[in-house]
Amino acid sequence: MAAAVTDLRRKWLGMLATLVSPAFPADATAALLAYLPFLDDIPEGAFTRRSLEAVVASNRRQSVPSLDELRIPLLAWWRDNQPEGAVLEGPDAKLTVLDKAWVRYWQIRRDEAFRPFGSSPGGRAHVASLVRERSAAAWHYIQAGHA
Repeated sequence: MAAAVTDLRRKWLGMLATLVSPAFPADATAALLAYLPFLDDIPEGAFTRRSLEAVVASNRRQSVPSLDELRIPLLAWWRDNQPEGAVLEGPDAKLTVLDKAWVRYWQIRRDEAFRPFGSSPGGRAHVASLVRERSAAAWHYIQAGHA
């Protein structure tokens, strides 16, 4: 992990520590910095003031969060707020915003190895069927190898 990225994450965790434990920010910072190796898979763009608000606001945070209590709202915020430009690679496709959302859904599920979650049975075939049914253009884009 690059030094600048690590510094950004350290600063973000330090701000989180101050917000969740204003009486003991140094202790909270030390505890949160132990999470750094477990956050390196999250893009740098996810560590913003708005994502910090999302983590603090989850469960009305009043103490140092566990790793899951930090990762889950941070990843949910990133999923909903990452720049659209990061979604598509390859030739400039004429996809609607909704088509791009289905491509992004495919990418997320693929990165998760198509694991089941909630009421979704998971599996590549299930996700492919869902994308094909909802957005033929997105499925064509995926099948062309651009996603």
